[in-house]
Amino acid sequence: MSEENRNQTNQNEMAEEETIDDLFEKFSITVPKEEIAKQIDEVAKKYSAEIKLPGFRKGNIPIEIIKSRYKKVIADEALNKVVEFFVYKKIQEDPLRIVSHPVIEKIDYEEGNDLNADVMVEVFPEITLPDLSKIELKISSKELKPEPYDEEKQIEGVLERNKRRVPVKERPVQEDDVLILVIQSQFTDTKRMIKKKEASYVVNKETEFEISDLYHEVLGKKINDEIVLKKKYPSNYERKKWAGKELEHLIVIKNIFEMKNPEFTDEFVKSVGFKDKQSFKDKLRKEYDQYINSQKEDKINSLIIDHLTANIEFPIPRTLVDQEMARIQAQHTPLLKTMEDKQKKEYLDALKKDIEKSVKFSLIHDSIQKEFKINISSDELEKEYKSIAEKNNFPLAEVRKYYMNSQEKDRLKESLLRVRVMSFIKEKIKIKEV
Repeated sequence: MSEENRNQTNQNEMAEEETIDDLFEKFSITVPKEEIAKQIDEVAKKYSAEIKLPGFRKGNIPIEIIKSRYKKVIADEALNKVVEFFVYKKIQEDPLRIVSHPVIEKIDYEEGNDLNADVMVEVFPEITLPDLSKIELKISSKELKPEPYDEEKQIEGVLERNKRRVPVKERPVQEDDVLILVIQSQFTDTKRMIKKKEASYVVNKETEFEISDLYHEVLGKKINDEIVLKKKYPSNYERKKWAGKELEHLIVIKNIFEMKNPEFTDEFVKSVGFKDKQSFKDKLRKEYDQYINSQKEDKINSLIIDHLTANIEFPIPRTLVDQEMARIQAQHTPLLKTMEDKQKKEYLDALKKDIEKSVKFSLIHDSIQKEFKINISSDELEKEYKSIAEKNNFPLAEVRKYYMNSQEKDRLKESLLRVRVMSFIKEKIKIKEV
């Protein structure tokens, strides 16, 4: 890298760090000594009611004895409570829209004096929205144009998703067959037998099975064929009792099934809930049209999100990005364990960029919702309850009862708000097909 490029990279990194630091507010608080003494007395009273000491009835221990015997514990708890109270009092008075929990950077306190503390907290950014009505975006008509509807292809897709097992009698095992295996295993060192069992196995390289390397062993075999497989398992093998051990497996192929699409008959359409073929085809066409409309909306939404996140500048709260990164990494732990260091770094870097974009649009979305006072009314919630009841064939009373839970009700309102705000943005921004 040239010196010029290196300097530019350093400047960009410094600029990014400064942008992040813009969201961290620092302030100081002073807690009067009288407030500290008052809180110490309250904590001591609580301890007096809970603690047992020889020679005293529970709840009748003099406060001064409690304060003397548990001085440090009481002082620590009292200071924590009073500092937290004054920190949040300051946040409400300013007021600060905080993203993260306040961090106490420094405490200056001596017994009998006022307490002084330095506090740092991350706050939400100030967002200046553009005039949405002046934004014009272009999207290719070709990109929005769907493929012509192919009824046969749609029917074939449904049949594919409803594959059924068909027994195989004569031919040998092939790729993607389903086998019923009878397995008898024993440890080669102790000769200890493991209880015989039946297991199902899909013949595919990607299929995970407790006996490794089974794929090539079963291909070409027939019903009742026996396979003897001796296998040494690594010390970190998932099945702990087999880890670091050598086992001999006697495997008998009991049954072979192939997965076949059902015939498109009246019996089939009735089995999936339709009275005849025509009603089944009508439903397929309706679902296809809904899918195409949804795809079109998704492409337009992506275009809008890309534009707004690229053109509305403000710092992104580090805490929100870190929290989402931690949540997704926890979900993807098994996948991350299989990656090399370089591959993992590339994956996490790309993931972080996606999360930053998602967090940024979420903040823009919230800003638009507040500025234009977009909300969901009780009547709109009731309308949604009725829609949910009709779509899922549930009693309306049961749907209402479910959403009496405030958490579920808030989730539904948030979902409706996302749709409402996005619709509002699309009404304002001009989308031109070219």
